[in-house]
Amino acid sequence: MPATQAALSEWCVGKVKAIKAELADLEEHLLIAVSNGWKLSGLQASINRATKRITYYGKVKDAVDAGYLIVPNFPVRVLAVRVGRAKQPHAVSTYKHSDTVSTAHAQMLPPGEGRYVDEKISERST
Repeated sequence: MPATQAALSEWCVGKVKAIKAELADLEEHLLIAVSNGWKLSGLQASINRATKRITYYGKVKDAVDAGYLIVPNFPVRVLAVRVGRAKQPHAVSTYKHSDTVSTAHAQMLPPGEGRYVDEKISERST
């Protein structure tokens, strides 16, 4: 895992470097557009997006360097966590605007141990 996190951190550095190069080009194009009296809204929007992407990938790098696991946006409806306990805990909480609230938390188990469970703990599960 540390090797993967180091590689992801380096990837973020490269990504920020590439976006900064893109931003420099956009700023150069903005100067040309201003001097020619052209419409600026498209270029300004691109500059704003590039600036936000630099901030985003900088934060991702900081999180990876701090030891956090970065999970991409998966096209899934259910995400299961792996746990080592034999059955669901009895504690269930409910709130006015939601169904049963999750109390299942992933445990850092070695590969091949534990079982995958749904994040929601139902009142019927025992």
